[in-house]
Amino acid sequence: MSISYRIAAAGVVSAAAASAGASAAVVGQPATFSWTSSGAPVDSRTFIVSSLLSEYYYSRDYGNGSWAAFAVDVRATSVTFTADFAGLAATYFPSGNLFRLTLSPTVTLASVSIASTTGVSNLAQGDLSVADNVITVDASNVTFGAPGGTFTLNFSTVVPGPSALLGMAGATALLGRIRNR
Repeated sequence: MSISYRIAAAGVVSAAAASAGASAAVVGQPATFSWTSSGAPVDSRTFIVSSLLSEYYYSRDYGNGSWAAFAVDVRATSVTFTADFAGLAATYFPSGNLFRLTLSPTVTLASVSIASTTGVSNLAQGDLSVADNVITVDASNVTFGAPGGTFTLNFSTVVPGPSALLGMAGATALLGRIRNR
């Protein structure tokens, strides 16, 4: 039983298209948000990235009507952190606080950068890092000066470029040579 050249070529092209889409897809995929303080886990949750809803929410009651909360909203190419609080002049994350957003293993991150901040201080590009499918934010001393303060990070993913497609074309040509023998 032999496979036709056209079917093999269609399979190679389909695989190339699927791998390109898989590398860039974030929405609809699982992700995990983890928070540690001085190396000890504070919270960790796994969720499906939504284009409509915030994926993570955490709140803490300090008593006497004082509380603080923050939400994390992951989108196709960004993540936004929003803080809300009452009964406090400001809220901040003490030294040693790290946030890690782990995206689906099918995603490879290329870069992360600060897109915007509103009512946030002590956050710099040097506090951000990216490795494979993980964005890490060193939130040490990041301060939200007013309720509703936000910071948004943009990230880019690696998508197979022309060289990968050329490799697929080469594989298709090789299949053609094998077929002609």
